[in-house]
Amino acid sequence: MILVLAGLVLGFGKARSFLSKAETTCMPSAVMEKNITPNSADISFQTEKACLMEVNYGTSSEAMLLKIPENTAVLNHNIKLSPLLPSTTYYYQIWNDGKKVGEARSFLTGLAANTAPTAPTAAPPVEQPVLTFDDFAKHYGTTDAAFDFDKNGIVNSSDWAAYQKGLH
Repeated sequence: MILVLAGLVLGFGKARSFLSKAETTCMPSAVMEKNITPNSADISFQTEKACLMEVNYGTSSEAMLLKIPENTAVLNHNIKLSPLLPSTTYYYQIWNDGKKVGEARSFLTGLAANTAPTAPTAAPPVEQPVLTFDDFAKHYGTTDAAFDFDKNGIVNSSDWAAYQKGLH
């Protein structure tokens, strides 16, 4: 009888432990976008236990191809998305352990400063047209090979930097 009672107590303890682990998954709460500038934004949120989280983001709600993972498990999370394009709507989703958690959200970056990208001083080769930052902004997040100078399959800020350095 005592052995049966001890077995029931141990079994109940294991079931409670299993259920409590299921209840304390890394779900984000109090999600907000902060410090939004033309080129960056901070995504902040909390979790009930220290977790390693990740934010996937992009300019399309169907293709959030960019990722920023955390390096340390924490309760209060602040993930900086950068570099971003000015005056652009970005969509993001918080992930934990390879799974989407929370709702997909969006924000609009700030307006660009009144400075335009400077044109190259030397005339470009005839076969290469002069591209502007606005040209890249229109194709950002796409797979347009004409703007994908680093050949990673997506047009991003690295392609604009490569173009400005003449690495095309």
